[in-house]
Amino acid sequence: QSDAYLGSDTEMCHQSQTIVEVVMLTSLCSPRVEVVQTALKCLQQVCDELDIKGSMEDVSDMPVNSNLVTYRDLGDLARAMPPGRVAQQKKIMHLLRHMAEPTPGNTQAWEDTFSQWQAATSVLCSNSKEPESAGDTMIQRVKQRQTQSPPLVSQLELQTQLVEWLHMTGFLCALGGLLIPRERTSSSLSRVTDRHRHESDQLYSDLHVSSRPKRSSSRPTSLPDFNSLLSSVEASEQKRAVALTSNPLIMKFVHEVVGLLVCSSDTFGLEIRENVRDLLGHDLHPAFYPIVYQEIRDRVYGFAASTGQVIVNDMNTLFVEQVLSIGKMMMETKLDSAAEYLQFANLETTVMALARYARSLDKSHKSLVVKFKFCQMVDAILRRRGELTFKHEIRFRNKLVEYVSDWVMVSNGRDQGIDYGTDCVMRDVDLASVRTLANLLEGLPLHPEETESDLAEEKSKLFLKHFTLLTNLSADCPEDSNGSIVRADTLSYSATLSRHITAVRQHAITAVANLLNANIETGLVHALGLAYNEDAQTRATFMEVLTTILKQGTEFGTLSETVLTDRYERMVDIVLTEEDGQMPILLTLFDAVPPSQLDELIRVVLDVVESRDLLAKFAEPILVEEVEHTESVQTLFRGNSLASKVVAGAFKLFASGFLYTVVKPIIEPIIERQSDRSRLGFEVDPSRVAFNEDVEVNKKNLIQLAQRVFDAIVDASRSLPIQVHIVCHCLHKAVGGVYPGSELNAVCSAFFLRFINPALVLPGSYGLSQGEVNRSSKRALVLLSKLLQNLANHVEFKKEQFMFDFNDFLSANSHNSHMLAKYLATLPSKQSITIEGMVETDGDVVFVKETDKLLLHELLWSQQESIKNDLFRVNRKLGKRLYEPLATLLAQLGQPDSRLLRRRGLERTLTRLDAVSSPLEEYLVTTGTDIDQEQLDELKKLKIFYRDGKSKSGNPVCYYVARKFKPDFEHQNELLLYHILSILKSLIRRPWELIIDLTELRRENAPKVEYLSRLLRIIPLSKAENLAALYVYNCNTWARKYFRHCDRLLSKAKGNKKVMFLDSLQKLHEFIDPSDLRLPTSTASYEETTRVFTLASKLSSRSVPTTIKVCSQSFQMIVNEKVRVLGQSVSIVDSYHISELEEATVQDGNTLSLKTTDGMPTMKFTSPDAGELLGALNHSYSRWLLSQTGKTAARKTIRPGDVPGTLLNMALLNLGSPDPSLRLAAYNLLCTLTTHFQLQIERELTEAQGVCIPGNNTIFIKTISSLLATNEPHLTLEFLEESITGFQSSDGSLKSLCLEFIAPWLPSLARFISKEQPDDQRAGKVKRILEKLILLTVDEKESHMYPSIQAHVWGTIGQVPELLDPLLIIFLKTSAGGGLGSDKVDVIADTTVSLATSNKQLVSSKVVKKLLKLIGRTWNSPTRFLEQHILWEEAAILVRFLLMLSFNDRLDVVHNLPHLFHVVTLLSCIGPVFVRASVHGLVCNVIHSLCTRAGELQLTESTVRALKVKLSMLSQPKFHLWFGISKVKSSAAAAFQPSYDDRTVRAVRSPPRDESEGVVLQHIESISSFLYETVQLCVHDMVECSWIVQWRQLVDRAMYHNNPPLQPRALVTYGVLAEQEDGETVLRLLTTLVESMVRFDDEVVLVKAVLMCLTHVVVVLPKDSHYTPILFWVAVCCLQLGEEGVFAASLALMEATVQTMDANGAFDKQTVESCLMGARQLYEWSFSQLDRTTGISFTTSFDYALASLLMKGLFHQSPLTATRTVNVLRLMVSISGKSYRQKKDDVIAENLPYFALLFPKCDQSRFLLSCVPGSKVQTGRNRTSRNYSNCTIPIFVTAGTPDDEVERSHLPLLVNKKVATDQTSQFLLLFLLVQLLLHTANDKEVEHLLYALADAAKLLNAAFLSTYEYQSDTMTISNSTCYLVCLFRFSL
Repeated sequence: QSDAYLGSDTEMCHQSQTIVEVVMLTSLCSPRVEVVQTALKCLQQVCDELDIKGSMEDVSDMPVNSNLVTYRDLGDLARAMPPGRVAQQKKIMHLLRHMAEPTPGNTQAWEDTFSQWQAATSVLCSNSKEPESAGDTMIQRVKQRQTQSPPLVSQLELQTQLVEWLHMTGFLCALGGLLIPRERTSSSLSRVTDRHRHESDQLYSDLHVSSRPKRSSSRPTSLPDFNSLLSSVEASEQKRAVALTSNPLIMKFVHEVVGLLVCSSDTFGLEIRENVRDLLGHDLHPAFYPIVYQEIRDRVYGFAASTGQVIVNDMNTLFVEQVLSIGKMMMETKLDSAAEYLQFANLETTVMALARYARSLDKSHKSLVVKFKFCQMVDAILRRRGELTFKHEIRFRNKLVEYVSDWVMVSNGRDQGIDYGTDCVMRDVDLASVRTLANLLEGLPLHPEETESDLAEEKSKLFLKHFTLLTNLSADCPEDSNGSIVRADTLSYSATLSRHITAVRQHAITAVANLLNANIETGLVHALGLAYNEDAQTRATFMEVLTTILKQGTEFGTLSETVLTDRYERMVDIVLTEEDGQMPILLTLFDAVPPSQLDELIRVVLDVVESRDLLAKFAEPILVEEVEHTESVQTLFRGNSLASKVVAGAFKLFASGFLYTVVKPIIEPIIERQSDRSRLGFEVDPSRVAFNEDVEVNKKNLIQLAQRVFDAIVDASRSLPIQVHIVCHCLHKAVGGVYPGSELNAVCSAFFLRFINPALVLPGSYGLSQGEVNRSSKRALVLLSKLLQNLANHVEFKKEQFMFDFNDFLSANSHNSHMLAKYLATLPSKQSITIEGMVETDGDVVFVKETDKLLLHELLWSQQESIKNDLFRVNRKLGKRLYEPLATLLAQLGQPDSRLLRRRGLERTLTRLDAVSSPLEEYLVTTGTDIDQEQLDELKKLKIFYRDGKSKSGNPVCYYVARKFKPDFEHQNELLLYHILSILKSLIRRPWELIIDLTELRRENAPKVEYLSRLLRIIPLSKAENLAALYVYNCNTWARKYFRHCDRLLSKAKGNKKVMFLDSLQKLHEFIDPSDLRLPTSTASYEETTRVFTLASKLSSRSVPTTIKVCSQSFQMIVNEKVRVLGQSVSIVDSYHISELEEATVQDGNTLSLKTTDGMPTMKFTSPDAGELLGALNHSYSRWLLSQTGKTAARKTIRPGDVPGTLLNMALLNLGSPDPSLRLAAYNLLCTLTTHFQLQIERELTEAQGVCIPGNNTIFIKTISSLLATNEPHLTLEFLEESITGFQSSDGSLKSLCLEFIAPWLPSLARFISKEQPDDQRAGKVKRILEKLILLTVDEKESHMYPSIQAHVWGTIGQVPELLDPLLIIFLKTSAGGGLGSDKVDVIADTTVSLATSNKQLVSSKVVKKLLKLIGRTWNSPTRFLEQHILWEEAAILVRFLLMLSFNDRLDVVHNLPHLFHVVTLLSCIGPVFVRASVHGLVCNVIHSLCTRAGELQLTESTVRALKVKLSMLSQPKFHLWFGISKVKSSAAAAFQPSYDDRTVRAVRSPPRDESEGVVLQHIESISSFLYETVQLCVHDMVECSWIVQWRQLVDRAMYHNNPPLQPRALVTYGVLAEQEDGETVLRLLTTLVESMVRFDDEVVLVKAVLMCLTHVVVVLPKDSHYTPILFWVAVCCLQLGEEGVFAASLALMEATVQTMDANGAFDKQTVESCLMGARQLYEWSFSQLDRTTGISFTTSFDYALASLLMKGLFHQSPLTATRTVNVLRLMVSISGKSYRQKKDDVIAENLPYFALLFPKCDQSRFLLSCVPGSKVQTGRNRTSRNYSNCTIPIFVTAGTPDDEVERSHLPLLVNKKVATDQTSQFLLLFLLVQLLLHTANDKEVEHLLYALADAAKLLNAAFLSTYEYQSDTMTISNSTCYLVCLFRFSL
């Protein structure tokens, strides 16, 4: 043993060991067991030998010693061989894979075995069939080799050789990993200086090595001789270094062994394929994985033709099937270090290549097996996702979801009559696909490939597509199988089918839950509608989905309105994640960004870290690394390193204000004065000084300047922000660790080098100057910075002699420089920080700027691949942990809108660019002023024309997507033209390129020719020299027609080489890199074809070869024969979305007819594959239909707080479903809800799958709802909102249940109404809920649910007083929306009754007060008619409410009677008939309520009888006339059945007026009197009743407001209610009268109303009131106005005044004239003015003046006025002689004028009886018209005229001189008689007057002559005057 080591160090010994190792290893492949055992024993002997020599150092260096552990295990295997040859070989392969290091021996053994394997492969595959795939080059080569020297072997030898071949294959697979070099990785997070990154496709470029000399292709199976082995070992030794880093045999082996997966040998083909598959899947060394995946990808890529079409054949399909099995095995392997190598495998591209091939397969059995295995492989990949590395995992999984979802069919798309085996495989594919979808969607945020519009909208569309597909799938699982399939064991199959359906459904539910969970913010609003789907199975599915996502712990915070802000904050947190004191993501981002963006990134990062108070933690590692890599402290920050940029950026960002306030005032004069003669010199270099300058003076100037600057900096250093101290402190700490003692020098040097001096040298960059600095100033600042920098460095000048004199300055300020550095490096306490302008946070959060977040988002998005590679290269586990949250967040945020960030730079660019031609500039200027910016913004969102990306030539590219232009109006063409030219303006002066996308172009998308012509005039093609290329993509039939139509305009484009027609993306990629291409996703999707049919021909005038592509949701027809378009040969490509397919049929077996919706005629194609083509189209169409949203469209926006209440309602509602499965699912959801949201419920709810819930569980649901309403009132708003939605979406039984369980929640609405904050958001929600409840009630009016709604909902709400005010507002708003008289108003009125049922006093008072308040608001903007007011509709609606409430005393008459009667007097006779009838009905119901509540009011029986009489009187025609419903038979019918005209708002606002306002006032007076009498009846019996007082108060508030329609009514009503009034009331009324007189033309009605009021008031004035006689003169003045509208009211006031004065005894001692004229004296001047105006003098003759005024009333158009005039005349006759103690009918001088007026009008009065005793009088009636006071007045005369028998001797009593004693009286009397004659139409009266005048001519001759002379000048000739003229002449 002591001599065992002898010779061990010789070369011969090493070679011998290598030979032994080669022989032993190659012998392990022998098919003979004894050979293998011998080899294992020999290995054991070698190990024993090494153990003996183990103590020798030289021996330990022997190569074989590195794998000693593995060899010892192999040797031990010889002692205990596993039973069975296969097991033995498996164990050997397992041990070989654990080989630690490559050695010359094992390398040579592998190479020799590979040579033998190649030879054996050629023998075993000798009788293979001709391969069908062009990719099987290995088999072709083997066949060629076989033809050269075919071996002659027996079948037994072949079988033995097959076993050995299998052993060799396993040996090569297991041991080959040693020959593959491992990836080198860095061990720290040090900053990478090399910025050039390799693409992921070059990740394994080091595996491709240079070629080696070929070894012999065949070797004998026996052991090699020693000499040959020795020569091989020598060669191996020489190539050892190369072999360890590069081995082409490895690549060759992988290429050939992968090719054997489709070996087609007749003898051993199947065995070879299966064994190779198993070996590659189970026994392959993990180091092979990246190479194998690369080989598979290359081969699958080779399955595509040059056109991009996938070549599908049996050989390719077999290869894909084998590969899928291998991929699954690799992912499931438990081999050591498998995960380590899988991370380098390019899985994404390989899997996508396989998916593309699988997608192109048909529905054959083999194709289904491939899809099934593909799903299995994807599942295996996802199970191992945590150990794998993906380039773009989110996009990768999204794409797989799209592909795999296309394979799920279940019952849809199943062909009838398929065989049993295919049906089973189909179901397996369904199950596998759904399971894979569930796995893919777990935690997957949806990510559209390219957003054509808003990102959120695109995500929403994508979610709807997947969500609808999966939910339809779960509901579409058939209960019974296809009946056309005959099975032997029906019972067994049914059980299997049932299990299959259950599994598919469960996986579908999981998939939907995962989809919803990961995209809750996008999908929840779309998904909620499924809770009310008509199909119970779908609803149950959705209940289970909700239960699942709650169990998964879904966070609903992403539903918040601030989700975007929260995500940006989360992005910042992720970027700033710390690991071992560093920020890995941030550091890798610095490495990834291009240098041009680094400064901006540093600025953003500094802002970000400062906002998180992490500036020190960020800066310190960077500074430490910089210091450690610096050769000396003097060179610190001299380079343009990251640390230098960070320090400079921090100083500039945080302390720029310091420069502006400290440095700028000092250097600003230098910059401004250096061009003046008075400038100071600073040049100190004698060789550069000017001739007129003194160097010494300049030195002093420079020293003074430097001293000023330095002193200012030192003095102001206290104002430096704390961030500067933090950076300097970190620098001080970093330098101290490497260069102790140099800390302060480094700090001071960096402060000046990276902050002060750059600002001095470049003042414009720091905002210290404007414009350029001249040369002398710049030189001065450079010298200043030099001086300051040396001072900071503490270094004297030694090289430049002219600077030596400044060393004294440096020495003098050295101490101050040292102290400055010390202060800068010290962190001040917060208490000592008094920095002007500094924001002191005191712990508050400082948020990052939005612009910084956007820029950081864009940089992270663009560099995420580089970030990922760097993180994974350093530490895979750490990188995965850091990167995955970032990748998920970036996917959720989506691609940033770079336009926001480029806008500033782009605008600056635009300002520097001039227009190419004046037409463009002129057009933009002139048109821009007329452009609607909102419409332009909407057009931009469509992305019809946009600029994005660049071409391979580096030119910017613009895109025009023709199909997106669908002009809705003419101006949109102009908008598009302006938008295009606005973008082209910035490109027109440099090369640019344009892509016109004509995909799916239709007639309506083509722009008008006139606008194309304008575009070409502004930018002609002949002058667009900078347009480098114009690509026309997918020219179709419509485009060809359009180009023909514009042939003349586009003549310049014909034959132009810049114009290129392209029909595929591959051709477009020749000019634009795929990563820079920005075509819409819908356009690029046509390249992802599922089936291609090339043998089709289009039938037209002739047969044209056509290729038809069928995509997932579209199809394309490409004409193979090219046509001429714009002088070029073009392929016509007609593209259609699958929804445009109107009809597709197959005729005669091979003729396909297609009808589309674009207006094209039916297209016919012939193809031998017509049936398959139709099937492919039907498949795409069915998939599209399955993904349609239906009823799952988005509803309202939902927030996190809405979720519990919303889901709770869904659970309770569906818990009452008739379907037992749905009830169970809803119950489980309820259980999960209470657990997830910790709802307080006293009952125990336990989730279970087997619980049997009865259908009648209403009490249980209501109890649960009541408990939750009590314990969780904060859920009320969301719960009720969702309950309304659920009610509207449910049927009858569930609607009743819904009403039951929402009732307990309604009272809680009151807690959300804040009196302090009425506009609170929660109060707004309450109002929305009430609005929805009202609309729900209106919608259900005709249904059987209407009474239940009124009882459960509104009866409950009526008990909540706080809700009534907002509710009434909503009632009015909703009613007004429906229109007055609509059903909506009646429903809401009914609802008001329901409210009053629970609380009539409160509801009635609210309604009444609301109406009165509304009426009061009309005062603010009065109108002439109330119906014209904007508030009229609301007022009329409230009247309807009052009518509904008035029955059965819902109006609470006791408390509201005065208000109700006030409303009646204000609103009677207004509006349409049904409103008037409503007011009349309201009065009836109120009096009816008084009768029914007589006991409560303590009314006597007599009072009740009187009330009943009045109630019956209301039905009389007279009362109908008063209320304006005289034409209505039944007021009740009119009130509840409005006519069609009444329902229209316009008819209401312009109502017909059947009577004048004056007549209406008389009706109001009558109504008021009637109501007043009613009140008096009740008040008489009631104790302390204040109804009348309250009523008067209400009227008093209304009568003095200027409101034309209502003020007169209030005045009239006040007069009726007047009791014991004083002078103040009269004064206010007279003031109102005067104001109305000012506006007399518009206020006639108001004047009349005041007079009517005064008529009542004068009666109740005190006896001694001085206003009583004044009111007489007020009446006289109104009579003098001559306005017939106020005549009757004036007469009434006069009559009332005179009667009141007479009753008060005013005329007992004084004559009427003296009494009334005495009251006139104070106002004589005013009255005399009016007398002169009217021509009447009361001072001359009071009686005749008054009589002349009253005479007008005798001829008034109203008979009532004429009658009242007669009454006044009689009154004056009776009281005129009262002071003389005369009989009241005696004729005296004072009453003679009144007798004269009564003379022709007397109707059997005492007057005629006294004048003509025993005379007989006849009554007659005549109508005529007379001209009176210059207007035609209808006169209704009722006169009593004496017969002819009347003795004329009695008539002269009128003209008796004893009565009319003086000539003036006689003249006035005759004048009255003449006027009567002129205006009297009755012949009898005329005759009577003529006789009287004839007597007067005899008896009063002088007066008669005077009268004749006065009248003859003004008299007109008429029938009456002719008699008078004749009489005058006869008398004379």
